Amino acid sequence: MVGETVYVELKISNPSTCQVAAASEPNATVTRVSRTMLPNDDGHVTEELEVEQSSGDEVAAAPVHRSNGVFRLQRPVGQGCACELVERYDCPVRSIHADDGELSLSFYAEELRTVRQVVTDLKESCDGVHIQRLYHADEGETRDLVYVDRDQFTDRQREVLRTAHKMGYFAYPKEANACEVAAALGITSTTFAEHLSNAQAKLLDHLLDQ
Repeated sequence: MVGETVYVELKISNPSTCQVAAASEPNATVTRVSRTMLPNDDGHVTEELEVEQSSGDEVAAAPVHRSNGVFRLQRPVGQGCACELVERYDCPVRSIHADDGELSLSFYAEELRTVRQVVTDLKESCDGVHIQRLYHADEGETRDLVYVDRDQFTDRQREVLRTAHKMGYFAYPKEANACEVAAALGITSTTFAEHLSNAQAKLLDHLLDQ
């Protein structure tokens, strides 16, 4: 791809209406997925799954065809599956696999803002959306990124971080102390310290977890 792009790997613990994830339950792994790009006359796309089973259980999903370990499924277009939601933002899904009901997929996005939109959209229809890997893929180099879910912060915590940063509280040497930032926010120094501590803890959780 030309220019700066963002590579994303996502895991979804409870993807709704996902036959690929359902085919990995219980105790199975979908290692490869191929799918048609255009629907047939009935408005369905066809998916072929290569499934590795760790037990003798049958695949939970109801395949319409099986040959040489490859399961063939059909699903209606527009049912709101995770891959369709991602590709709605002009981000072709590069890889898809599933393990014991959890779906993993990867894609490239043109900018980080698109990634935020994709994740927000997925969270509205799926439970347990987690970014596993995220980095800028520039020409000749890769740079790790950290995705911060702003929905995890309260409005007050975002305001405290924004004001403290703008006033130079985090600068060295400090351009404003805690009392000055608290006064600008109209809160006590103790309340400022509490909001700031909680917000910083969430930021560190995002940074260290990823």
